[in-house]
Amino acid sequence: MDFLRYLDAKETVDDRALNKDVWQALVDAVAARPGPLRVLDLGAGAGAMLRRLWRWGLHPHLDYTGVDRNPDAVTHGQARTLAWLRAHGGQGQATGPASGYGAWAGRTVRWQSHCADAAEWLAQARARWDVVVAHAFLDLVHLPTWLRWLAAAAPGGWGYLTLVFDGVTVFEPVPDPDLEARLMALYHRSMDERRTATGAPAGHSQSGRRLFAALRATGARILAVGASDWVVHATDGRYPADEAYFLAYIVETVRQAVREHPALPTATVDAWAAQRREHIAQGTLVYMAHQLDFLVRWPA
Repeated sequence: MDFLRYLDAKETVDDRALNKDVWQALVDAVAARPGPLRVLDLGAGAGAMLRRLWRWGLHPHLDYTGVDRNPDAVTHGQARTLAWLRAHGGQGQATGPASGYGAWAGRTVRWQSHCADAAEWLAQARARWDVVVAHAFLDLVHLPTWLRWLAAAAPGGWGYLTLVFDGVTVFEPVPDPDLEARLMALYHRSMDERRTATGAPAGHSQSGRRLFAALRATGARILAVGASDWVVHATDGRYPADEAYFLAYIVETVRQAVREHPALPTATVDAWAAQRREHIAQGTLVYMAHQLDFLVRWPA
């Protein structure tokens, strides 16, 4: 499946899911900060968070740095941002293959994106930021290690840590409750057993609830927390925007995560996925995933 199309399709799902109270707490926290506000976005993908910070009015003047290891996503994000500006009456231009400047609705942004492994890039970075964003990221990494790095990147600043998965995945309808329970348990276990190339833990199915203690261990002050659940359903048989593709990608992700597990026959998993794709085509599939958003203040 097309990962870049998935990132684009996910943008409306994320817009709806992000906790608006946590977002407002961030807006209020940085309101008195003189501009430009320096923002670092790790695992930036195709730049959806850049456009979101801009659209939602985080600060009148942003100096944004994005880091993602996928070169296609970085290139695609640059094109998407410039196209969004043109479509909404803004002004902007590229200043490099992955950098640019824009003005829209009285707000300005300078952006630069780096195609790099985030851990390696952070180890070499000398700059410091006002806000570090980790969006749909912290449930994929070893929390104690990464939180230390994030705190070091923005001493005395803020962390906007969003869409951290926390242990609940729901697909409706449920034709076979026993199979569904076993399959979801294996899917969550695959997150718990994920490892880096060096064998270190890389994420957990309950990262959201684990984040409280992990943050306290860094000395961070937790300012706001709220649910940011993905909820996708059809209205009158049609899904919003390109969210049918988003659902198909999620179904395939689950299939790939569990289809080689000896606890379930591969044919059974494939049949489950085929049935879920049929539910999408019919506009009857409902998907929910429980996640948490955090706003924190890092120690100085």
